[in-house]
Parts: sequence; C-alpha cells; structure tokens
Amino acid sequence: MKAKINTSSVVTAIKEVQKVTNNAENLSFEFKKEGLSISSSASGRSIKLNVEGCEVEKIGKFTVKATVILGIMKNRKELELLMKNENSVSFKSIGGKSSYTGEIILVPYEEVIIEPQDTNLIKLNSSSLGAVESLLSKVGIVSIYQTEVIPLHISMSSTGMEASCYDNFHLAYSSDSELKAKPQSFSLPPDTLAVINSQAKAKGYSMSIGESVIYAYNKDFELKLPLEQSDTQSGISMAEKFMKSVKEVKPNNVISAGLEHVSTILENVVSVHEAGVPLVITLKGDILSFKLESAYGKVVDSLKVTVKAGKDAEYKCDPDTVADLLSKLKSKEVLLKFIKNRCLFIETKDEMKYSFYSCGLL
Repeated sequence: MKAKINTSSVVTAIKEVQKVTNNAENLSFEFKKEGLSISSSASGRSIKLNVEGCEVEKIGKFTVKATVILGIMKNRKELELLMKNENSVSFKSIGGKSSYTGEIILVPYEEVIIEPQDTNLIKLNSSSLGAVESLLSKVGIVSIYQTEVIPLHISMSSTGMEASCYDNFHLAYSSDSELKAKPQSFSLPPDTLAVINSQAKAKGYSMSIGESVIYAYNKDFELKLPLEQSDTQSGISMAEKFMKSVKEVKPNNVISAGLEHVSTILENVVSVHEAGVPLVITLKGDILSFKLESAYGKVVDSLKVTVKAGKDAEYKCDPDTVADLLSKLKSKEVLLKFIKNRCLFIETKDEMKYSFYSCGLL
C-alpha cells in the first residue's frame, strides 16, 4: 500500500468515527482506487466513512491504534504512507524542508462489516424517513436526571403512524393518520437520528431496520446502530391507556397561554432549580404566576392568560419536566390542563395529527 493523505481530512473523519463508537481504540484504514475509507466498531456501533483529499498509488488496508495515527498527524499537512508488510507502516512528510519520517506498528486487521445480514428488513423510503423524523421531534423527551436512556417507540400501520416516549416523570405521544405504511414496529435509542444526520450532513440517505440493528448509508458513509430491546407495542399501548384514563377525568383548570412566553419564563426559572424544590404555578383571576425559590436564588414571573375552565388554584411540579415537554410543541398557543393531585397534560391536534404530553404534579 502506498498513498498520500491530507491529514486535516483524515483527522476530521477519525473524530466522527470516534464520536459514533465512543472513542474506539482501533481504526481500520482501507485504501482503494476510489480513495480512503476509515471504519471501526465498538459499543455495538459500527461506522465506515469515506475520506476526501487522499491519493492512492497502491491499494491496501491495515488497522492501527487511534492514538498512534492521530499522534503522527498532529500539526502536519500531508503525509505519505507506505506499507511493505502486515506489521508496520512507514511515513514521511511531503513538501517543505522537513525531514519528518518514522514507522508505526500495526495491530491485527479488523474488518468492519456493516452490510445488513438480516433477511427480513424494514426499508424506509425518503417520505417515510421524513415522517419518522417529524414525528420523533414531537416526542423525543429526555431523562431530566440523566439516569436512563428513554427509547422512542414507533408503530406504523395502514391507519397511520404513532410514536411515544416516556419515563417515570413525563410522557409524550404523537400520531399522524396521514402517514400510512406497511405494519411494522420498532424502538430507537433517542440519539439515533441525530447520529445519522450528523454523518449525512443534510444529504439524503437510505435506512433499513433489522431485528436488532438499524442501518443507514449513502455514498459518503455506512452506519450500523443497535435498536432498543423493548416491547414497542406495549410502549404504545401504555401511552394510549394513560391518555384514555386522563381524559376520563374532568380537569380542575384549563388555561390557554402563549407558548413562547411560558417557555421563556421556565428557562429563567430553572436557573435556580435545586433537586427536590418544586416550581409553584399559581392562577389568580386571569394571571398565571410561576415561582421557584431555592438555595440558589428566587425567580418569579407572571403573564395574562385565558382561563377556559376552573377557578383560582395553585399547583406544584418539577420545572425541568414541564420545560422539556413544552420544547416539543410547535404551536403559538399552549393549552395547559391541570388535574389536581395527579398531572398536568397538554394536547395539540388538527384534522390528521394529534399530540399528547403529560407530567406529574407534586
């Protein structure tokens, strides 16, 4: 193998590979006539990236420790690599007056296989991918205590698409009856689409879903990520049962307010949030007040709202869970419904789309 590499392009690619694989120890380099690709596999994730700016004179492949290859490229613009045997690769700087040369010792070659091995794959076309991304953006809540990964449950059928996400503190559900597809269900880790989009870089890509992994690829990258091993249908059903039980109870208060104003207040309030200290929400007349007082300080704000049902009241809740739910809404107005001693829930809907959000009251 003999090739000239642009170190800036190679370092950028290595950083992307390590980000996906949680800093994989080893990297596999494959030099073909078309150019260089770098691949690795760790933590159940595999990735292969094509690298621009490399000239391949003789094809070949090798595996090396990431720290070693990064170290020899540091502060260098171009290097020539020459592999004469399977144990080492020699290098030297290109251009200038530098006499920078050396040799790195390789590790046994690791072939990273990303191509789908499953026979029964769920293949998503571009329209389905867009629909999944849109739906997941409405339900992708996060663990406020960073103690767990909250999977995204997705169910597709001839009657539409549903998605849900929940933990012990809050829940999000959304459906779209326009998004019809072949019946299929699966659960994704919450960062799946973010990882894929960071590699796709606004370009189109294809996706296939197997029994335990998800595949994504275009001409620049190949990616294999693990699916969440959870009961998707039970996840969807649990969200639907909870919604039904909540709707059977008449809310104590129904309040309409500007989403942007409420979100701004919550962003200010969480600045003094302390574990175990609740957000106090008070309704008096048509004024809705938010107050949080902790060892870090005190924040109070209020806004005028439209009261659709209920009288003056006071509620307590966790500010982070409410802020997280509101961050998923796209509407200008938010309809807050309070059931005393139980939960706050929010609904948005039009003819074909419906979303439901809820968190517990303290």
